Amino acid sequence: MREWYDGYRFAKTAPNVVYNTDMVLYYLQHSLPNLPGPDNLIDDNVRIDYGKLRHLLTVGRQVERRLNGNFDLLREVISEGRTDSEVVSSFPLKLLSERENFLSLLHYFGLLSIRGVTADTPRLAIPNQTVRRLMYGFLRDAYRDVDVFSVDLVEFDRLTRRMALKGDWPPAIERLSAAMAEQTGVRDYLQGEKMVQGFVAAYLSICNYFVIHTEMELAKGYADLVLEPRPTHSPGKRYGYVIELKYLPRGAPEAHVSAQAAAAEEQARRYLTDLRLAQRHPQAEFKGLALVFCGWGLRHAAEAERPEE
Repeated sequence: MREWYDGYRFAKTAPNVVYNTDMVLYYLQHSLPNLPGPDNLIDDNVRIDYGKLRHLLTVGRQVERRLNGNFDLLREVISEGRTDSEVVSSFPLKLLSERENFLSLLHYFGLLSIRGVTADTPRLAIPNQTVRRLMYGFLRDAYRDVDVFSVDLVEFDRLTRRMALKGDWPPAIERLSAAMAEQTGVRDYLQGEKMVQGFVAAYLSICNYFVIHTEMELAKGYADLVLEPRPTHSPGKRYGYVIELKYLPRGAPEAHVSAQAAAAEEQARRYLTDLRLAQRHPQAEFKGLALVFCGWGLRHAAEAERPEE
């Protein structure tokens, strides 16, 4: 169960991992005796309980609600997979906007686990992929709650499923890009590569066919996003993706876009040569994608030519 939850990173190495008892019993109920486990690792009861946390990501009255510092902190934690912070034992509700208090709350909820100590400060990390998907859901809910971005999740789920099962990635990327261009409210929140990366990952995580990793080490580098095919018991070929994302300010000249596109494609090709991808998923085909954003607009999207064997 542990390795299925964690994927590449942190497997077998993490002390002090906290598991939610509801989720453990849910898994056992669907796995014993000698059953393959649930198709969806997230128990709906837990999703409802944790969903209340999304209200801590916004501030203001309903008509003028906006994202707060907790949202930025959560996005940062998801992007990096970890953060260093003291864990405080108690704090009043009105002080949950303070960094240590909010991170401590996530720890007590089991959403962050202690993975070590750096300079006498605990290192908190996302314990498994199930929790990571829950956190991506918080980001999507927060965007919707402040009315800056929304997308038809049923339609987008269908498009990401095509990515996973047919290798047809352009419709999903184009739909997300078009929605970003149409909805002006999201533009203030997509300045910088990490912001765009987190936004794209939050919506690609909708599909149950992918396990998403950020900054995964591949071929002596760190891929921005890796979409692993999720383990499944149904037959058929699966596709995975290594995505290299570049960001330029709005209105960047075409020469700069072309240079960044070439760099992104070269990096994606190199990451595809990492043997661990094929060893872990021998029946899957991985594609490399190069995406270049200028502000909130997608200026370049191409599949990197696969290196010759």
